[in-house]
Amino acid sequence: MPVLDNSREKQVLEQVAKLDDDPDTQSYLQNIFQEILKNSRNYQHHLIEKEND
Repeated sequence: MPVLDNSREKQVLEQVAKLDDDPDTQSYLQNIFQEILKNSRNYQHHLIEKEND
C-alpha cells in the first residue's frame, strides 16, 4: 500500500471543509489537516526505512 493516496487525502480535506460552517476559515482548517497528513506520511516513511534496515 503506497504511503501517499492523493484521492483519499482530497476526500479528507473536503470532509474537513464541510465540518466548518465559516467559509472564511475553511482553507485554514484544511491547511492544518494538510500538515497533519504530511506528518503522517513522514512517519510512515520513517517506519518503512526502519523496517528495511
